[in-house]
Amino acid sequence: MKKKTLDGNDKVKLKKSIKVPVFFISLIAILIVLGVVIKLEPWLWFVESIYIDTPTPGIVSWTGNAHNSQNINLVIRFKNGSVWRPDNKSVTWKSSDKSIISVQNTHTLMVNKTGSVVLNAWLYIFTTKREISVTKTEQNIKIITPEIVKLLPYSSVNLQNSVVVEYTFSDGTSNTGSPDVKGWYSTDKNIATISEDGIITGWSAGKCELYSNTHEQKLAIVVEVTSAAPENYTVSTLDNKNFSVSNNIIYVNSNLFSMSNPLKLALLANCEGNLLPIYDEKVLKWSTQNLDKIVILPNGYILPIGVGTASVDVYIGGILKNITIEISNQKAISLTPEVSNIAVNTQGIISGILLKAMLPDGSTYDVTDLVTWSSSNSFVAEYDIKSSSLVANYPGEAILTASYNSLSVNIPLSYKEVS
Repeated sequence: MKKKTLDGNDKVKLKKSIKVPVFFISLIAILIVLGVVIKLEPWLWFVESIYIDTPTPGIVSWTGNAHNSQNINLVIRFKNGSVWRPDNKSVTWKSSDKSIISVQNTHTLMVNKTGSVVLNAWLYIFTTKREISVTKTEQNIKIITPEIVKLLPYSSVNLQNSVVVEYTFSDGTSNTGSPDVKGWYSTDKNIATISEDGIITGWSAGKCELYSNTHEQKLAIVVEVTSAAPENYTVSTLDNKNFSVSNNIIYVNSNLFSMSNPLKLALLANCEGNLLPIYDEKVLKWSTQNLDKIVILPNGYILPIGVGTASVDVYIGGILKNITIEISNQKAISLTPEVSNIAVNTQGIISGILLKAMLPDGSTYDVTDLVTWSSSNSFVAEYDIKSSSLVANYPGEAILTASYNSLSVNIPLSYKEVS
C-alpha cells in the first residue's frame, strides 16, 4: 500500500485542528481553577472593588514620628454596598521602599524616614496599590519624665508605660509620646537591665544609666535601685476575678479555676507607693506543704484542687513572704450571659461577652474564661483556639452555645456588614 504524504495545505489544516482542542482544554482548566476558588470563597462572585484603607483618604500626606506605626487594612466592597475588612493574615503586603515605610506584623505601617512609597496588597486573585508620602519626621527628641526610674531589686517597669518623651519636628511643631523600645543598653547590668521589649529590671542597689541608639541622638535614662527589706514586698493576686481577700487570706472556689485559668499570685515590690510585680521566675521560688489542696504551677500560678486551708511561701533574695488560701468547692446552679444576643458588623474578634455563674449561697462569679464554646454555623462565627476568642467570619446568623460544667446557655448572633 502506498503511503500518503502530507502537502502544505494538509499541514495547515492539521495545525488548525490541533489548536481548537488546546484552546478548549485551557479554557476548561481556567474554569475549573476559578470554580475551586469560588467554591472555597463564594463571596468572590459579588466583589465590586478592593482598596487599601490608610490613615488619610487619597494620597496620604503623613505627619508622624519616625519609628511610629499606623494600622492599615484591606477593604473589600461588595455589589450590595456592604464592606468587609479581611483578616490581615490572609493579605500579602509589600512596600516599594522599606527604608521609608515597612510593613510589620501583617498590618502595621512603620515610618522610618521622609519620602514616598507605593504600597501593594494581594488577596487571593485580587491586587491593589496605594501611594503613601511621609512629609516630616522628628528632628529632636528628649525625655520629659521621669528624672529617675526608681526600683527595688528584682522589680520591673515597662519603658513605654513609665517614660514620656517629646518629639520636635522639622517644621518646628512638637508632641509627646513613648520612646522606641529598640536599641537600649545598660551601663551596668549588675544594677539594672532593659530587655528587647522594653522591660527595665533592677537587680542590686546602685545607680546606672540606660542609653538608646535608635534615634539620631542618644537618649539617657537614670535608674536607681534601692536596698530591699521584707516590708517592701507583698504577695497578692494578679489579673483574677474569682476570689476575695480579707486579713491576708485569699478565699477561692476550686470550681472557678482550671489549668488554663489558674489563680495568679504575684510578688509585688513597693517602690515609693508604686506596686511593681516581679516577673523573673529565676529569682522567685514558690512552694507549699499542702499538695493535697493546691498545685504550684510555673510563674507563681496556683491551681486549687482540694478543700480547706493552704499556705503558699515565696522566697526572693533571702526574703520569705507568705499568703494563706482558703478553698471551697461549691458548684454553680445557673449560668447567665450579660447579653441576650450579639450583633456585629465587622469581621474579627467578638469581645464584650461576659458570663456569670451563681453559686448556692447566691454569690456570682465571672466564668467567661472557663466556658467552652460551640457554634451552629462556624462559617458565620466560631471559637478560634489560636486567639482564644470568638471570631466573626462572614455575614449571616448563628447560635453560640456557652457551656460550663453541666450548665449551658444559647446566645443568638447576627453578622451584618454596614455600608
